[in-house]
Amino acid sequence: MNEKLIEESSKYDGYYRIQRSDPEMDEQDVFQAYRLLVMIKDCFRTMKSTLKTILRKKGMEASTDRIVDAIGKAVLCAFEVDGRQYFLKCRNNETAENIFSVIGVKKLPSFMTSEALIRQLQLNVVV
Repeated sequence: MNEKLIEESSKYDGYYRIQRSDPEMDEQDVFQAYRLLVMIKDCFRTMKSTLKTILRKKGMEASTDRIVDAIGKAVLCAFEVDGRQYFLKCRNNETAENIFSVIGVKKLPSFMTSEALIRQLQLNVVV
């Protein structure tokens, strides 16, 4: 065992170390970014818990991991033809579609234009 290394690292016991990718960030910016990250993680935790509860009420038991996995596998492939954008469902994901149905998202067609996708998902898009 490297006693010197243990002694050196013990000076930092009880402290957090935050590594940043932008060396230009000052301490306040780093702390603000970290606080924002914690808030985002809390929101995701709440969202996952709420979604799990909603699904359970509708008779669909699913673990948080299964929900995240299913939604993560719901993939649309985007491509362009003659300057117009289209979307194609790349995978059939019945679990994700059941989840979307429970929360009120209509089943997407296998092939659609970007305009149809925006309408279907009721997105507010500013171009």
